[in-house]
Amino acid sequence: MDKPAGISSHDVVVAARRAFAQPRVGHAGTLDPFATGLLVLLAGRATRLARFLPDEPKVYEALVRFGAETGTEDPQGVVLREAPLPARAALEAAARALVGTIDQVPPTFSAKHVEGARAYELARAGIPVALPAVRVTVHALTLDACEGADDAVARCRLSVTCGGGTYVRSLARDLGRAAGSAAHLEALRRLAAGAAPRTAWVRGMRRRSRAWSKFGFRTTVPECPRTCWRGCSIRSTPRGPRGPDWV
Repeated sequence: MDKPAGISSHDVVVAARRAFAQPRVGHAGTLDPFATGLLVLLAGRATRLARFLPDEPKVYEALVRFGAETGTEDPQGVVLREAPLPARAALEAAARALVGTIDQVPPTFSAKHVEGARAYELARAGIPVALPAVRVTVHALTLDACEGADDAVARCRLSVTCGGGTYVRSLARDLGRAAGSAAHLEALRRLAAGAAPRTAWVRGMRRRSRAWSKFGFRTTVPECPRTCWRGCSIRSTPRGPRGPDWV
């Protein structure tokens, strides 16, 4: 579905459970509350198929504001550091350096586990959190429309294609630092995730028939063997299997 801003991925799951009268619903990749875009849901016995779901690469559109870095690396956090606006040439050089396999330090406000607790829980309690760098893959990072002068860019729209585990918030942070400035995400939208096509989105919780018609089970999970979905209450149709276990 197309998740709106202002709600968590778990909020969507709860709404889906009510809308479809199905207690077993899960998602295949979290979106931050401020983010919008594609959120893949699995329901009923189809939740067992999550491991067969190709969820890479992920494609995002991001809006980055320069000049200030926040504690959450998004617009909801407190400004921790300010710096002069970067030049367009410095941003382009920094973006090129962030493409490929890189070591990325996750945001302090993230769901990473630290000694049995979530990092964001410790951060909210005022406990210092030092997360180790994680190796991630950025396939493409391009600067699109930018606002401001060539020697003082205030905002810039990014197109990002990356592998799983990559934090686009941290890409924005590192982009600002590498360009000699500071930065945080102002907006984030997921456009695609692996085999889930953009045409598979369902805007909001609409009636079931609309939801099922928008998701082709066979085409969305192409590498899933036939035996893995045979017991998942999938009805056969001329256009392929669909049914109440796949949202």
